[in-house]
Amino acid sequence: MVKNKRVILAIVAAVAVILLSFITIKAFDIHFNVITYHSFEQDGYSFKFKGSANTVRKVIIKKDSKKVGSLPFDATSELFADEELEYSARLEDADGDGDNDIILPCAFDEDNDIHYTVYLTNVDGKLEHNENTKDLPNLSIDGEHLFTEQTTKEILLEKNTNSPEIYIRKHSITKYAFLDGECTALEERAIIYYAENDYYCYSVYAYDEEYGGLKYVDEKWFEPEDIDKYQLGWE
Repeated sequence: MVKNKRVILAIVAAVAVILLSFITIKAFDIHFNVITYHSFEQDGYSFKFKGSANTVRKVIIKKDSKKVGSLPFDATSELFADEELEYSARLEDADGDGDNDIILPCAFDEDNDIHYTVYLTNVDGKLEHNENTKDLPNLSIDGEHLFTEQTTKEILLEKNTNSPEIYIRKHSITKYAFLDGECTALEERAIIYYAENDYYCYSVYAYDEEYGGLKYVDEKWFEPEDIDKYQLGWE
């Protein structure tokens, strides 16, 4: 009888430990990145994307078989679901220090726009993830600045039998530079369409040091027939 009680107590204790572990994992959002969703080699680098629960949470990067970083990477596993997708890294100097940094696609949106995340090479040759660069759409780099371009749509009222869909569509380009180590938006230019009024607005925002971010500086309102007069660019 005593032996049976000990067995029961041992089982109860084991179940309690399992439940406590499960609760702790859920409460503190602990993940065991045991699944390798994708890996490839390029230009002397190797990339291995690991995660759990259909989520990619980190990328392990090696150069010439030597580990240079195990860095955060936030994406769904669907990113690698298309076997025909030629997933590759971009090796470019993103912060203007003369060393190539690593730029990886992290998402493909419904408009087939590519979003990137940037890993900077520090003075020791190690890689660091810059939080401000984790979701840059359609990224381009000219050696001094980073540029992004995207179109977004905000639905204000769904279409119904009594009224059409009311929405705001924004097409924007943004210029960035690294200020004090942080990727900072210097200027944004956007053409915004207001469906309810059938009017456009060309808006310009610029970095304000005191404000610590972009602030509105200019706008021009125009009708749809004048759209060709307002093309986005940096000239």
